[in-house]
Amino acid sequence: WSYLQTHRAFVLSQKPALLLFVNNLKVQRSPTNPEIVHMTQVAYRNTTPNSFYNLTLKRSVTVSNRTIDLSDLFTPRMYMAGRDERQRQFVTLDELSAKGLDLNAVTERGNEAILSLRYEFTFLGHAEVVTVQDYKWERDKQFWSVR
Repeated sequence: WSYLQTHRAFVLSQKPALLLFVNNLKVQRSPTNPEIVHMTQVAYRNTTPNSFYNLTLKRSVTVSNRTIDLSDLFTPRMYMAGRDERQRQFVTLDELSAKGLDLNAVTERGNEAILSLRYEFTFLGHAEVVTVQDYKWERDKQFWSVR
């Protein structure tokens, strides 16, 4: 029994773990355009010395019965070394508008917009799916808050 428990603990010690979260940034649209826009930054960090294989980050915004998939902003099935950290960012309203969603208009009508994050990877030949966090769009403040 002790051998089985020790083996199980060893296997779990080889499993990578990802810290995945959203930052709200207010940035100037461009060096020539002083308009301040909201930028969503998705930061992710491998908190272990173990590598991820086939890591795919999934991100979507759901409003009422409609879901907008934003996963195409990340490379699917990527390799991520131990202790590696990365970030991706996009102008929130522009990216959602390009996908047919006017975020401020739909939330102004009382609908709740939810940004969901999850990731998938392969560990010991099996697919693992981890749901991370949901964020709610605060229209009055123009940022995402933890739901």
